[in-house]
Amino acid sequence: MFSNHLKLIWRRLVKDRQSTILNLLGLSSGLACTFLIWLWVSDELHVDKFHQKDDRLYQVLANGKNADGIKTIDATNALLARTLKEKMPEVEEAVAVLPSSWFGKMTLSVGDNTTKASGPFADPAYFTVFSYPLLEGKTNQVLKDKNSIVLSRDLAMRLFHTTQNLIGRTVEWQHEKSYTVSGIFESVPANSSVQFDYVLPMENFLETHSYEKNWGMSSDPATYLVLKKGTDLAQFNTKIAGFMKTRYAASNETLFARSYSAGYLYGRYEN
Repeated sequence: MFSNHLKLIWRRLVKDRQSTILNLLGLSSGLACTFLIWLWVSDELHVDKFHQKDDRLYQVLANGKNADGIKTIDATNALLARTLKEKMPEVEEAVAVLPSSWFGKMTLSVGDNTTKASGPFADPAYFTVFSYPLLEGKTNQVLKDKNSIVLSRDLAMRLFHTTQNLIGRTVEWQHEKSYTVSGIFESVPANSSVQFDYVLPMENFLETHSYEKNWGMSSDPATYLVLKKGTDLAQFNTKIAGFMKTRYAASNETLFARSYSAGYLYGRYEN
């Protein structure tokens, strides 16, 4: 019975070949488009989800009132991360990061070998908070020395043509300052919302930009937190809402924490 049905279907398909070909082309094109859309949507939904502490990783944002209403910004004071860790028991780890977009492409060189690359300044806990695997160096040590630099695998290959035995080697930055290689990290994956080639210590930046330590400054670094397991986010946001006023009485900023990985798709705020 089943074989008879197959024979009938085959005869109809062969009888009207033009219609059959058009239908098959339409079906295959539709399936291909659906598959490509699924791949794109899946990729968008997984941006920044690769961090091991994703479920506890947050970014601190600030609401400030102005003539046009409420403006939400991701720039926070350079001291906020370390102070929140010290004052808030819910904070397991915190890191301030001055993004690479603040500088753009910089010149790095080793001898006559020169290349352009970009990277942030970050607190020592950077590689503890974010999951960028280290090929060389210790997670909690690579950014402790203010004159150190951590290179990506790709940048290390461009500068040294190897990723082996580079700890202690020297890299010149902007032909004006030398940094010592303290670690090598795996190149940043494509599904990361931030792309960079190296990381420099925040302490180095603050040494030459001491005004950033003023609580009254509308600073530029971003603040990221890893909250302890079981922390109620709503309650935590209530605690930190008026924190800036405790440091700078004239501040009109209201702080709140938002899931870091949610920022890629839900990072726009209007009033």
